[in-house]
Amino acid sequence: MIDIAERLDPVLEIAREHAHDVDSVGRFPEEAVAALRSSGLLGLTLPTEVGGLGGLHGNASGVQNLQAGHVGHHLHSRRLKLLHDLR
Repeated sequence: MIDIAERLDPVLEIAREHAHDVDSVGRFPEEAVAALRSSGLLGLTLPTEVGGLGGLHGNASGVQNLQAGHVGHHLHSRRLKLLHDLR
């Protein structure tokens, strides 16, 4: 059984740590992608025979939902600020 939270928590922490800079400068989230790569989650649904984790597609959906929830909250705050600034 794959402990997705154990692998994903450090990735989300790094994404949160760099989210403000990524958003304010409009740059690619290199640190978060590197953390995702090193977590092994990019190969979540690949068979173990080829170096993946052998997870199900439902596992991948769960990871995407968790990522979107963390990043989405930050983006929502940014959108509200932009809307406020436009008034």
